[in-house]
Amino acid sequence: MSEQETDGKGTNYVLARNIHTLLALKRKEELKAALHVRFADWVAAFAGSMTFLGSQIILFSVWTAINLGWTGLPRFDPTFVGMATAASVEAILLTTFVLISQKRLSEHTENHAHLNLQISLLAEHEITHILHLVSKLAAASGIKSEYTADVEELKRHVEPEAVMECIAREKINISQVQ
Repeated sequence: MSEQETDGKGTNYVLARNIHTLLALKRKEELKAALHVRFADWVAAFAGSMTFLGSQIILFSVWTAINLGWTGLPRFDPTFVGMATAASVEAILLTTFVLISQKRLSEHTENHAHLNLQISLLAEHEITHILHLVSKLAAASGIKSEYTADVEELKRHVEPEAVMECIAREKINISQVQ
């Protein structure tokens, strides 16, 4: 690989361009997200951090120590009903924030799966076309191959619908065996 084909750091320029494009798309998608979704993402990310865990341990430890009378401070929740209520409300809110964030991530993952499928279908089409050309070149040059049957099978275009039907049939067969 020549210096012209790299980004100067050894990375292939096509790879570097693709990484840059994907990161730019991700930034654009994040900026396009509604404010409440970005807030939900931030809350979900914070709630999944060691900082949040530590703060929860400290908060509930202090709450418990005060209300058990260990600190000499006046008890404000001697029955711990307030703590149970606060923990329940917090759990409800955190669950909602995480679900909002997961929904967005699921949509993002689905979009990437569609992109991957389109790229795979395009690559399959291009490879099939190349196989046709190579087969014609081999035939014109008089080159024989022991893989002729395999090549002929590979030269057939893949129909995504047929693949999905086959997968569905196999899932049914597997579920019947179990």
